Amino acid sequence: MVAITLIALLALVLAQPGKRGDTDFNKDGITDSRDAMMFDHVISGGECETCDSIDFNRDDVFPSDADTQEFYAALLGTHETDPVRLGAGENGFTPVILQRGGFEAFVAPPPTGDDANPGTREKPKASIAGVMKGWREPRHGVIYYMEGTYEYAIRGQYEQIPFGGISRELPLTLAADPQARERPLIRVPENESFALRIADSSHVRVQGLAFDCVENQQAVIDIAGTVDDILIEDCLMKGGSVGVRVQGLDQRVGTVTVRRNIIEGQRNVESHSQGVYVSNAQRVTIEDNVFWSNGSRDTFCQGMYLVHDSLSERVVRRNWIGDPGFAGVQARGGTYEVHHNVFDRCGNALGIGHPMGFGHDATGEFYENVILNPKAPGWGIALQNMNQTVVRDNMLFAPEGVGYMFIRENPSVGGDVRNNRGYGFEKFLEISNPAATSEKFADNGNVLFRAVEIPKVPWNVLRARAMRQWGYDHDAYKFVQAVQRVNPW
Repeated sequence: MVAITLIALLALVLAQPGKRGDTDFNKDGITDSRDAMMFDHVISGGECETCDSIDFNRDDVFPSDADTQEFYAALLGTHETDPVRLGAGENGFTPVILQRGGFEAFVAPPPTGDDANPGTREKPKASIAGVMKGWREPRHGVIYYMEGTYEYAIRGQYEQIPFGGISRELPLTLAADPQARERPLIRVPENESFALRIADSSHVRVQGLAFDCVENQQAVIDIAGTVDDILIEDCLMKGGSVGVRVQGLDQRVGTVTVRRNIIEGQRNVESHSQGVYVSNAQRVTIEDNVFWSNGSRDTFCQGMYLVHDSLSERVVRRNWIGDPGFAGVQARGGTYEVHHNVFDRCGNALGIGHPMGFGHDATGEFYENVILNPKAPGWGIALQNMNQTVVRDNMLFAPEGVGYMFIRENPSVGGDVRNNRGYGFEKFLEISNPAATSEKFADNGNVLFRAVEIPKVPWNVLRARAMRQWGYDHDAYKFVQAVQRVNPW
């Protein structure tokens, strides 16, 4: 309370009505990431006698999300008039337009929805199963979820898609009703149930829905069997053990895109838990998502776990991966393109290759990612069993004397690790397996600076600046560019 009072008095002295504040917040003559760090410190209750007013927009209301939003918009070169690409609630969800020739059906929570109804807007069904009852083949069209809360409380009960669409151009789409004021919410209070399962079905789109599950032993959305051409877009997923699980089992899953989703709070205290799990699947793209606080340190957990299938093509780009139980991304087998992601407060931000081998080498390119504030054990990038893999132009920031920029666990074939820059880590390279010493990359344009300048833009700050409410921040790419600007080579 005393700190807030002092801040308020300082703001009254420094405020200039009608003018926006100064992005050189700490008044050291330079606008850089130190200003972001100090702004966050002060607006959270800290003190700074030399800093500018936290009433950044000079509206005499402070501290406020509006001040935070405008400060970071100015610092990162965005503006109030910039369009928000995707948002929750007031910003709307992805609109879905029925294509010519497709069917249209509506579902609603009981008692409005009843599977005895014809499935029109006036008389909706109660479930996807009710709509698909009697289907014997794939169909093209849209099933709209009307506004409300759908609850599956019986063990093992979930919505399953037994038939998909006809083709990539004629898909089956599950989407929010365009007339809904809020996202339809699917709740799963049972700890052994999915929310939605797509099994042996192709050409399926899931867009604009919200899922709220208890911490459990199942995925929120499960994609399994022989499937192809699946899109999960603009969904909110909270709870469960895995946000989206893509698992080929004995079959082959192909062409799956997970785009612009919020995946938060996946917990399975008995086993693995991840934001996304991919196994025996190829042509998988994970882009523009936010992964937040997935996994528990008591179990094996991470933002994304991609494993099994050395022939796969896996793209991970422009995601914000924050505060996982341990790892940000584990890329354990396959051909990868991983770039322009932001890793925030990860125990191990990026793991490349399988530490135990098992013949699952990782190949491809990992480049221009930003790694911030690693927590214990404080590993930036772990390298093991790579095969002709390029790791380049990544930027890693740690508090002074914390953790390892690289940890080398197993040898690789043709690893090209170059032009990576670290700040503050205790050690540039830790060799945990003597067999890994045969590879030398410390002099390949890589450098570790002991003095650290963390371009800290915390999760809540980005959320307030970009989206104005809980849910979205899809500015990972823009943030990476900003970090590169304020920390030029």
